[in-house]
Amino acid sequence: SLRAAVSAARPDYVFHLAAATVVAGATDGPADLVGTNLLGTINLIEACEASGFRGMVTTGDSFEYTPSPARLSDPG
Repeated sequence: SLRAAVSAARPDYVFHLAAATVVAGATDGPADLVGTNLLGTINLIEACEASGFRGMVTTGDSFEYTPSPARLSDPG
């Protein structure tokens, strides 16, 4: 269904914002994270390549950065 949707839309650019994250109760563990984040992204890239897209923008979240004690104690 992803390939069909991308094929119908024929986007020039794709903004990939979908992801599972590490929040208590949000996933079923590492398999869910790999399935959603890695395999989901691969499926999207393959679907886009088949439709001739020009580029993709991906995003990250705060888990990419090491927590800073200063940021954790700063309420503002």
